[in-house]
Amino acid sequence: MNDKEIDDMFFQIYDYEWIDNQYKEVARKSSAYIGFRLYIKLKTLITSVLNIKI
Repeated sequence: MNDKEIDDMFFQIYDYEWIDNQYKEVARKSSAYIGFRLYIKLKTLITSVLNIKI
């Protein structure tokens, strides 16, 4: 999963697709967003390496 797909997922899950791109750029730099991105990447890694579904 690339960063663009994770970005799209984040804004879709939290119903922020309507927000202007300039505000999305600010959100991408926030610690909550960074934490979400790390969680998705770790989940993907664990699932692919260990074949464990979380």
